[in-house]
Amino acid sequence: MEFIIFDNRLISYQLMYKPTKLPSIDREIVFQLVSQKKWEKIIEVFKNNLNYDFIYADSILKSFIDQYFIDELLTKSSLMDDPAYKYYLQNFYMLHDQDKFSFALSSDNYKKLIIKIVEVETELARAYEYACIFPEEEICANLFPLKSVKNISKVILES
Repeated sequence: MEFIIFDNRLISYQLMYKPTKLPSIDREIVFQLVSQKKWEKIIEVFKNNLNYDFIYADSILKSFIDQYFIDELLTKSSLMDDPAYKYYLQNFYMLHDQDKFSFALSSDNYKKLIIKIVEVETELARAYEYACIFPEEEICANLFPLKSVKNISKVILES
């Protein structure tokens, strides 16, 4: 074991410089997942905070993810035909909203995410919950005449 003198104390080199955990991905894997549109696997990558930190510390990867993945998820219609599209949106909401994940969208992208969820949500009560986050947005405001989740449940039962 190696020792060094630090601040007039003899300490172990190993204790001073503990090896850090490494992400389970590399740049090539991220490029492949995005180009192959393996959205569910990308969600899993983002659930690992080390992976997320690695991606967003790399300016090329961050730009690539923002341009080709986040933009695809929130604004392009190619994903709309995917039966799991709502699942992807809700997972990104969870990643952004829960403190245990490092993942964070910009304010504009977060608003786009909420609007997309409201657009695709088939359960009126759930759409209403999301709409409450940005009530000033037109699509969200259209749900407010229902006033409460009780009324929404009543409307659903009467349909």
